[in-house]
Amino acid sequence: MGKIHRSLGEGGLESPARPTLEPSGQGQANSLKRMSRQRAREDRDSTAIHQRAKPRRGIPKAGARLLLSALLVAVGYSTLVEPGLMRVTEHEVRISGLPSAFDGLKIVQLSDLHVDIWTRPKHVRRIVRRVNAMHPDVIVLTGDYVSRTEANIGPAGDALAGLKSKYGAYAVLGNHDYWTDAKLMARALRESGIDVLFDEKRRISIGRSSIWLVGFDDEWEGNPDYEKALNGISSNDICIAIAHNPDAVLSLDGRPVNLLLTGHTHGGLINIPGVGPLWSTTKLGPKYSSGLFRFGDTRMYVCRGVGTGTGYHIRFRCPPEISVFTLRGAGPDARRRIADSQPGSPMSF
Repeated sequence: MGKIHRSLGEGGLESPARPTLEPSGQGQANSLKRMSRQRAREDRDSTAIHQRAKPRRGIPKAGARLLLSALLVAVGYSTLVEPGLMRVTEHEVRISGLPSAFDGLKIVQLSDLHVDIWTRPKHVRRIVRRVNAMHPDVIVLTGDYVSRTEANIGPAGDALAGLKSKYGAYAVLGNHDYWTDAKLMARALRESGIDVLFDEKRRISIGRSSIWLVGFDDEWEGNPDYEKALNGISSNDICIAIAHNPDAVLSLDGRPVNLLLTGHTHGGLINIPGVGPLWSTTKLGPKYSSGLFRFGDTRMYVCRGVGTGTGYHIRFRCPPEISVFTLRGAGPDARRRIADSQPGSPMSF
């Protein structure tokens, strides 16, 4: 038993006894057991809370890993796969007033070869064989044959020497050709049998009928003279023109050009779903990075090109392209479709 303590109240009287029991040895043991069980319950609760929270902390990490994996796959595909997925796009172009002798004329366009560490001459030779197998009537090349490396000029020209067409191959230079050496590039092309045009025109004749083919100098680095190039061509003539930069179309308002074939943009290289090309190197902007557009009486095609260019070897949803155009006379339906098209808007051939 514990001891009973008494205390004195006021006046020295004893206050009622208040028993305070000191725990015995057995009581102390029971108290320790209770405390131990309490701590065990608290530890279990803490562990359970930690385990429940752990998966939630892991969700952002899993999402980050998934995003990183998707990014690596996209980069690998864009740099190692898609730049080699050459596409041949075929288009039928209806032109009002086209002489019947030219109905069915096939024009093949190559643009932006950028012969360098990524686009080797042997790759260009494979493309040349592919073009020849199409049996083109006319071949046009719309600039940027090299990427600032003078040593590639000769191999680029040699690789193009095998091009074969019924009515000739014609070329203009691009900004990269100027940045490298325009004179050497033009000479290499001419030595390969390709007619290089600097604001010049050529008449293509079949029997008694003819059309004009005009080549404009580069907008960035050349000195284009549209008056000189188109001098002597009337609105009654059929005129097909080639230029490296699509911005050339901005100088053709009211001029007699039925179809303008261009390159330069590489299609924007990266085409995001729902967004489109991320950037553009033209005044026209990303909207005009590839495809067919109408400006007044002129229809313009922007080719995605073959190469990519040193320093940015990447393509995403923008594969390289060889463009093929078949000229047709325009019937009533074609005339109506042309009339209904809005200036600067995409349209189908």
